[in-house]
Amino acid sequence: MLDFWGSWCGPCIKENVQLVELYKTYYNKGFRVYAVGAESSKKQWKNGIKKGKLPWTNVSDISGGKGEVFDVYGIFEYPSNFLINPEGKITAKNLRGEVLKETLQNIFNN
Repeated sequence: MLDFWGSWCGPCIKENVQLVELYKTYYNKGFRVYAVGAESSKKQWKNGIKKGKLPWTNVSDISGGKGEVFDVYGIFEYPSNFLINPEGKITAKNLRGEVLKETLQNIFNN
């Protein structure tokens, strides 16, 4: 999963709680998260990772969400995510809450 988030974003923080649990559940089955922080402060970004206990790879160009990667993926709201299969194809986007949970259950338990 490619996940775009912000430490200042209430819905992102809420979604990350569930995403951490799903990551722990499906990590051994191949589920990975690569997160891009839409931050303008390195300190705020690092604090968000620490506070959320986000165990996956986190990057940020500290552009406040105005960097090239945000343009490439058309990111204009947070959280935004892309589910990517092992072949690198985007199979779903903006999965949240129960829909994300059910999607991962279907992928990893079948």
